[in-house]
Amino acid sequence: MLRLSGLPGPGHETRRSYRDGQLDPQRLNVIRVAVAGECAEHEHGPGHFDTGHRPASDSSPLSSRLRTPRRPIALVGLMGAGKTSVGRLLARRLDREFIDMDAELSREVGMSLARSFATLGEVDFRRRESRLLKKLSARRDGPVVATGGGAVLQGSNQGLLRTRFDTYWLDISAAEAWRRLATARGRPLLLAGPGSTPLARLVRLARARRTLYAASGRRLRATGRTPAELAESVAARVGRVATDQGKSR
Repeated sequence: MLRLSGLPGPGHETRRSYRDGQLDPQRLNVIRVAVAGECAEHEHGPGHFDTGHRPASDSSPLSSRLRTPRRPIALVGLMGAGKTSVGRLLARRLDREFIDMDAELSREVGMSLARSFATLGEVDFRRRESRLLKKLSARRDGPVVATGGGAVLQGSNQGLLRTRFDTYWLDISAAEAWRRLATARGRPLLLAGPGSTPLARLVRLARARRTLYAASGRRLRATGRTPAELAESVAARVGRVATDQGKSR
């Protein structure tokens, strides 16, 4: 029930003026402030008074309910495509949270990616990866997610990437990816077997996964482009998608 404390009681001339459409502007302002305070009390509890202004970063329960849900953005592609670098820049550009799935999984098991593969095995890693992707797909605040290079190997993950994320494939040549990874460590899938080289292994991975990447998201040519250029390209596409969705409502 709305309490207009300090205002004239029933039968006063103010009530008649309001009925006649002639309420004094000053008294009307008092009513507005009282209404705002009542709303704040309902939201935050007794004693809280708020005139309705909230900062852009407000995270109160009411503002969370009113905020428009945003789909998560996923970046897929071969290792060395720049998913982490592009993802960080994109998240900053869109003012969203950035999540690196490989880093999250390493923290979960308490060891590096390479050691996780060696100790727990790839099957365990893929199971954890799928579980994390499913959890992220339910987020309504639109985080930017850098997936692992093999996230598309599981059919369930492909379905999530197509339907629950705005997914972008950073398409890079195996040769350029290798130039970026030549000095990198901790890439267990590049460990060469007898009669093979890390580059040959990377070429095989690129060929085997290309169709899966293409089926999971929109293609962006990454060869010869900087992370900043790619982040701007994705940001522009996200903006167009949001505009189109707004028009269709």
